[in-house]
Amino acid sequence: MGARIIALGQPAAGDDGVGLAVLERLRASVPGGVELCVAADATDLLWLLATPDPVVLVDGLLGEPAGEVCEMAPEALDARSTVSSHGLGVGEAIATARALYPESMAPRISVVGVAIGRPSSYRKGLSPGVAAAVDGAAALAISLAGESRSRR
Repeated sequence: MGARIIALGQPAAGDDGVGLAVLERLRASVPGGVELCVAADATDLLWLLATPDPVVLVDGLLGEPAGEVCEMAPEALDARSTVSSHGLGVGEAIATARALYPESMAPRISVVGVAIGRPSSYRKGLSPGVAAAVDGAAALAISLAGESRSRR
């Protein structure tokens, strides 16, 4: 069995596209058995979390300093940021999926967050600080995916 890495974000929302940039970085070097997925909106998580494999989520989170990379438990998401550019918050989507589909949920969910400022509409590309964090976030996501696979 493998692991699933899910990137959240919007390419035309400036730094909110950091998850997608991390996923693009991983495409060239992802190990076998790791599946890469995109969730344009947190509601996509309802079906993407239905897997027998561990999941690593990669997303931009409101915070300072921009570009800071962190690992957190899904339960900490709503405490970190009460504003989501995804409509339904990521933490809320995970809780909803757990309530609706407890028998098919991923056995472990890890979160890689990259601190961003408020997303801006219709701006492509990442700010310099967030762009500099892409490699570190990609390395952390691969590391967590590997740990998840070895814990099974």
